[in-house]
Amino acid sequence: MKTKILIILTCIINLNLNAQFGPQQIISTNANSASSVSTADIDGDGDMDVLSASFGDDKIAWYENDGQGNFGSQQIISINADGAYSVYAADFDSDGDLDVLSASQTDDKIAWYENTDGLGNFGNQQIIVGSTNDPLSVYATDIDGDGDMDFISASMFDDKVAWYENTDGLGNFGPQQIITTNADAAHSVYATDIDGDGDIDVLSASSGDNKIAWYENTDGQGNFGAQQIISVNAILALSVFSIHIDGDGDMDVLSASRSDNKVAWYENTTGLGNFGPEQIITTNAIGATSVHSVDIDGDGDMDVLSACAHIDAIAWYENTDGQGGFGPQQIITTNAVFTKSVVASDLDGDGDMDVLSASYENVNIAWYENQHLLSINDNILLKLLLYPNPTNNFATISLEEEATYSLINIQGRILQQGQFTIGDNTLDVSQYARGLYFINVKTVVGNTTLKLIKK
Repeated sequence: MKTKILIILTCIINLNLNAQFGPQQIISTNANSASSVSTADIDGDGDMDVLSASFGDDKIAWYENDGQGNFGSQQIISINADGAYSVYAADFDSDGDLDVLSASQTDDKIAWYENTDGLGNFGNQQIIVGSTNDPLSVYATDIDGDGDMDFISASMFDDKVAWYENTDGLGNFGPQQIITTNADAAHSVYATDIDGDGDIDVLSASSGDNKIAWYENTDGQGNFGAQQIISVNAILALSVFSIHIDGDGDMDVLSASRSDNKVAWYENTTGLGNFGPEQIITTNAIGATSVHSVDIDGDGDMDVLSACAHIDAIAWYENTDGQGGFGPQQIITTNAVFTKSVVASDLDGDGDMDVLSASYENVNIAWYENQHLLSINDNILLKLLLYPNPTNNFATISLEEEATYSLINIQGRILQQGQFTIGDNTLDVSQYARGLYFINVKTVVGNTTLKLIKK
């Protein structure tokens, strides 16, 4: 039987919103030299669990969420990732649950771990490559367009960005395929469709040459063109991210660089991968180590988060006009001691984006609740029907006025954009992996964000 859920949401007439964060909430103090943190629905119950990589104890671990931001004890996936530095979740064996990928710096290893039952019980470490030279970053995506999850890596001591083909969709990976060896001290990678041609391109941040660059997937099958430089002014570049910053529908780029304390963005001016000059968001991100972007304040555009290691801070920056004009730095915490990683996800199930951090020098994995305060009293009620939710393939959204929408994944990437008409509208999510998604709906009177679970 089809279940319909009536959602009555408050939409603000002039969209004057304010995000306010609660105090630090510790998830774990057992991640020695925590270097990376991410979120995924590991146990398949519809909420976002947490993953960590910790350098000092060689550990990859996860923490179960009860859906309200209460986390269970650390569950160890592996203690054999010597110098664990990066962690990411994706379905590598095509069985419908989320497996885990890690990069460990000291043993030069990239490995994956099968979620054997879909409930967070993991198999043995499966080494993909054991000869990368100081791998610092991994990111999973479908590079060659065959429907399964490949991944990319950045390794510091060989200046390399590379990708690895999931040859059969079951987690059997082919040899390393080099994208470039011209990213001096490659530190961070990300992947998205930079040039708007429907395939996945690659981005890198390299600290030795202060460079942010991208690489075109020329045929959609993982053959990459030459390095295309976006900037050489990100001094000690440590992090790169891509998101839709200025509202024009293409993927712009963000960077964090530690020596100049800078967070900046770069406009994809044509939607084809031609980038404008550096636009500085802040030079007060002291010791900037990580950058991330989501809609923090619920107004429909993408704000920015940074980790500021030298002042033990996590901060955010409001996209004030939806076109990449950013407000001043807003500090979330100064208790994230030498923080190395920051991400955002809805951890407490209330529909807004909370913040998560990994602190290298005090072994903490922690989160910060987005209490999302409204700064005006004038509001109206917008009635929506969303069903079924959770869904396997299609969801219906019924509303009483025309609207535009964006479908966004938990990493903040916009997957779809379009128009909703009055009445019933069908949203096709069949091509996406199981997990949590957000639907941002805008009308003439305001906007709101719905949470959709893909089974």
